[in-house]
Amino acid sequence: MNERLRDSWESLRYGPLLRGASTSPFAGRLYEKLVAFVEWRADPNRREVASARITDTLQCSRRQASQTFRACLASEAREEADTAWVARGEIAIENVVSDLPKLPTEGRGCIFAALHLGSPILTFLYLRKVLGLPLRAIGRPLDDNNPLSAAKRAWGSEKVAWVSRTSDTTFLDTDARGVVQAREELLAGRSVYAAIDVPADVASRAIPLDILGRSFGFAAGVPRLAQLTGAPILPVIGVHRAGSFRIEFGDPISCPTREETQVALSAWLSATLRKYPDEWWLWPYAQEVTQ
Repeated sequence: MNERLRDSWESLRYGPLLRGASTSPFAGRLYEKLVAFVEWRADPNRREVASARITDTLQCSRRQASQTFRACLASEAREEADTAWVARGEIAIENVVSDLPKLPTEGRGCIFAALHLGSPILTFLYLRKVLGLPLRAIGRPLDDNNPLSAAKRAWGSEKVAWVSRTSDTTFLDTDARGVVQAREELLAGRSVYAAIDVPADVASRAIPLDILGRSFGFAAGVPRLAQLTGAPILPVIGVHRAGSFRIEFGDPISCPTREETQVALSAWLSATLRKYPDEWWLWPYAQEVTQ
């Protein structure tokens, strides 16, 4: 798909199609299927990169890998539709979670480590609004330096504004000032929520994390915050399940060194992607590194 067609498609996707998807779960499923089909066909190079990476990492057939990546495209579209549906006010956030396990800690003074998988935004809102945790999210600004297309960036800005209104809090930036603010939150006994799988090429500092024997570079922010504050890292994901989603926690990670923290995060990341390879959106984008 050339640049002009891509812009036209994304204007359609994040405009009338997503507005239609917000009207009902059925409309959302139609959106999910259509988006996955178009995205699958539109970018053969991305499809090949993702399929090869999944094949090598999961030791599966190329056919299985292709099916997995198509499911990932559907998962990202499903997240968009579900978020738009909740944002429209058709369902309360407390009613979209099908099951919630007990928090492994009291949830205060933790770094909730999420992934670009399932429903990260709805997971944050559930922790903040329904469970009432003193929690702020860390996120990259959707400014002109963000590589997203104009249409996707506009939808992202709407989503961020809605999350801020709904959660009664603002996002912390990923710059030096944001790190200082996040440190202050943690030292005060409050919590922060951040993705650990931000690709290394969009971060000022990066660390290698192992996924099933293959090394990928990710932003160093979460391990750095843990070392600065002594706050434990609590892995968390929200995965799609039959019209709703469930939240799952990993074991708390509280290690004295950055290297031990990396090992523990790598173990959780490997186990999670082994279990839910079809919901991780970053297969074609994560950067492999040579150690």
